[in-house]
Amino acid sequence: MRISILLFSILLLCGCSRQDRKATSLQTNINAVKVDTTVLITECIQRDTITGMGTKIHYLYRNGKFQISWGDNSYQRTYDSLYTCNYNTSTGLWNFVPKLYSETKNNLIFTNVLWTSSGGNPAPLEYYAIVFPKNVKDSIFEKVFFINSIEAYLIYGDFENENIHLINIETKRNQMILLKPKPDLSRSPTLSILKTEIKGKTFYIKYESLDKNDKIESIERAFNFEI
Repeated sequence: MRISILLFSILLLCGCSRQDRKATSLQTNINAVKVDTTVLITECIQRDTITGMGTKIHYLYRNGKFQISWGDNSYQRTYDSLYTCNYNTSTGLWNFVPKLYSETKNNLIFTNVLWTSSGGNPAPLEYYAIVFPKNVKDSIFEKVFFINSIEAYLIYGDFENENIHLINIETKRNQMILLKPKPDLSRSPTLSILKTEIKGKTFYIKYESLDKNDKIESIERAFNFEI
C-alpha cells in the first residue's frame, strides 16, 4: 500500500473535513484549486518547473487530486499516485503534494508529509522521500522518516529510533549506522536529529539524547561509510 493511501486513510479517521475543488487554469503550467466559487487558495497552486539540469516537472490535475509528471527531450514519465491539497476553514491548509527537494545526475528526490502534528493540526512532523529516476526503466521507490539529501546520498531514519540509513541513490548501495546513545524519542523518530553532513566518506551527525538523569544533552558523532 502506498504511503499516500495510508495518509489519506489517517486523515479520514481523524475526521478532517474535505471540500470540493475545481481546477482553474491561471496561466501556462499553473493549476489553481478553488475551494468554492469565491475563495481561491493560492497555497494549493502547483507550479510546474524546469530544474537546473533541464528536467521538466509538471503537476497534472486529476479530478480533485494531483499527479507528478517529469522528463526531458529523451523520456517522459508520470507517477501513478494521486495527492491532495485541501483547505479546511477550521484547521487550515493540508498540503500532501510532494515537492522537489534535490536532483542528481540520474534521479530526482521529492519529499512529502508522512504525518502531521495531530489529527486536527496540519503542521508536518515527519516526511518521506520519493526517488524518481530520470529514465523510463528504473523503478520509483520511497523511504519513510526522511532526514536529508546530500549529493547522491539519501539519509533517513526508522521506527527503532537508533538507526540512521544512508543510500546512494545512484548506485543503490546502502548502509545502516547505529547511534549510541540513541536519539531522544519525543513525538516523532527524527525530531531530535539536529544536523547531518557528509564530507568525503565521513558522515557527521548532531542529535539530542537523554543522559542518565533524563536531561537532554547534545551528541555529536562521526562515522566512516563505504557506499
